[in-house]
Amino acid sequence: MRTHTGERPFSCSICSQTFLHSSSLKKHTVRHSVQRRHACSTCSLSFQDKESLSVHMLSHIGETPTSCEECGKRFKHSHTLRIHMRIHTGEKAFVCRRCGKGFSQSGNLSRHMRSHTGERPFSCKLCPKRFRRSDDLTLHMRVHADEKIHAPPRTEKQRASS
Repeated sequence: MRTHTGERPFSCSICSQTFLHSSSLKKHTVRHSVQRRHACSTCSLSFQDKESLSVHMLSHIGETPTSCEECGKRFKHSHTLRIHMRIHTGEKAFVCRRCGKGFSQSGNLSRHMRSHTGERPFSCKLCPKRFRRSDDLTLHMRVHADEKIHAPPRTEKQRASS
């Protein structure tokens, strides 16, 4: 259920990064471990080998070591490039069991499943509306922003009572 609510209750005591599962936090804390001999001088993360540190250092200078041969888009990690390549190959590795529609990324399948379940995990804090997608909530929030901009000026009596 936490996946749908966005709750991330497990927090790293060193860098405050939060996680959905305690197992993810445990894996993460190894990054801060003194057993790792290759430490980043910029952010204090440490790595077991020099190669991992070198790849990490590229993130601080904005360089990306891998790029897509199809479109030139650059990525910091090769696994991210592999996921991106599905756009060009048309591979749909994640298939909906209910309707058979395929998706190149698992997150897109998860979002699609809400169309079958009717789940609306993103709720407006200013009104009772709920949404299936976070970007729909973001768009909706503009309605409330416009209400504030176009609200009639308060009268002297209204200002005195507040």
